[in-house]
Amino acid sequence: MRFVLLTFFSSICFLTVKAFPQISSNQQKFVISAVKVSRDINLTGTLLDPLWRTAPTVQCPYEIQPGDNIPAAQKTWVKILYNSRYLYLGFICKDTDPSTIRAHVTDRDKIFEDDFVIAIIDPFQDNQRAYE
Repeated sequence: MRFVLLTFFSSICFLTVKAFPQISSNQQKFVISAVKVSRDINLTGTLLDPLWRTAPTVQCPYEIQPGDNIPAAQKTWVKILYNSRYLYLGFICKDTDPSTIRAHVTDRDKIFEDDFVIAIIDPFQDNQRAYE
């Protein structure tokens, strides 16, 4: 993944978040546990709020584009927090060649030519119905 720092929040709160790409039989799923916090996080586009330090940092092992569920060429990590109102996902994305980062101003559904991170939440734990 590319050097992007994205903080994403949702009004849906889950105690445990299962992150799953569509993985082949020789790859293992990974589970990321969310940490409950007592207050809202100051959303600034960075992970400088002290509450982010309470969440474990988990490396995202796969890329789906341009590869197809292969080990990620660029390092990306995620932290997940929640409170009584929101679910917070914080991403740390590194790039070995920042000059190749692509980002354009575009309509919401036209992001797939740029560098991006997708979080898939499967509250039913059936690998069939999920929020993206």
